[in-house]
Amino acid sequence: MTTQLTPEVTWTGVVDWSLRMFHSYAVPDGVTYNSYLIQDEQLTLVDTVKSSYASEFVHKLQQVVKIEDLKYLISLHAEPDHSGCIPTIFGLNPEIVIVCSTPAQEILKTIYPQLKSANFMTVTNESTLQLGKNTLKFRMTPMQHWPESMGCSMGDILFSSDIFGQHLASTERYVDDFDVFRVIMRMEDYAANIMNPFRVNVTKTIQYYAEQNYQHIFPAHGLCFQFDNCKVAFEVYIKFVEQKVKQNKVVVVYDSMYGSTAKAAQIVAQGILSKGFEPVLLNAETSSNAEIAYALFKSRALCVGSATLNNQMMPDLDAILTYAGQLQHLKGMKFCAFGGCCWAGTALTQIVNKLNEFGAECVGQFGWILKCDDQQLQHLFELGQKIVEALE
Repeated sequence: MTTQLTPEVTWTGVVDWSLRMFHSYAVPDGVTYNSYLIQDEQLTLVDTVKSSYASEFVHKLQQVVKIEDLKYLISLHAEPDHSGCIPTIFGLNPEIVIVCSTPAQEILKTIYPQLKSANFMTVTNESTLQLGKNTLKFRMTPMQHWPESMGCSMGDILFSSDIFGQHLASTERYVDDFDVFRVIMRMEDYAANIMNPFRVNVTKTIQYYAEQNYQHIFPAHGLCFQFDNCKVAFEVYIKFVEQKVKQNKVVVVYDSMYGSTAKAAQIVAQGILSKGFEPVLLNAETSSNAEIAYALFKSRALCVGSATLNNQMMPDLDAILTYAGQLQHLKGMKFCAFGGCCWAGTALTQIVNKLNEFGAECVGQFGWILKCDDQQLQHLFELGQKIVEALE
């Protein structure tokens, strides 16, 4: 089913209700792949969807337009969840003109060799495309996910690609008809797990977009924004790029074998709480990479605890720290480390070294053998206090 968003723009995307993992990023609410049809004198499609949904996508388009009548296909982003059906559309309409950035042309031809014979039009920030009553303008957004990424606008409508996106499956298309707070959370979660490494690059784009007074924002994933809710989207991203999402919270992530490290994590959390900060306690064995990345996105510091397994830190914890570090959540963050072992082990040293490699700063550590006595538990309580004091 398609959805009319404005008199000229129809949503022709698909909803992936069952997807729960997206590139090691847990997506418990599923995903939408958004595509938009602009109905003007020159029929224009903005993005396609994942190739596994080709049949559904073509059927939707054919409900509102003859595919052979499409003049332009705008590829804002060459990643296959957005470009996957470009070869399908090209196969049905070999005369269609694929409009994209210069880097996108080469990427698309490499991913889809059948497009080497396609008609391409490359655009820049200065380019415009007349569709009839409406004109498209383009904004290059390199390394605001991929190097070829761009956005485009049509009057007061912004097609923003990954920026302002959320991984959220729904039958609703506009935020107005949904839970705005859930959308905000998923938009922050998307920024934490996808956009965070590109925050500096996104800054100039958000500043430019904020000056344009858009009344509709159509992202590549999730729900769309209109009128006052556009301000909500901008508020989230302005806080993101200005690093104002941080709250007085400390993430305490741990992995335990027989409960000693779990108890230690709870004591560290009590120490944090005693200093007026909120501890966010997460078990690496049962928490996803995405949950912990989102918690770090909203928090000011980190405490990491691990039991020792085969003379190493616990593997789930190791993987989570790697994921968070690659997303640049650990850079410049203060942390403390704690952990136990049965007779000897290097888990504590590994935690410190790994976090240091990702640019974090250690302000304290504490280890024990087998089980903590009352004095050692007091040390752990003080460790929780110490991490908060380091932030004052």
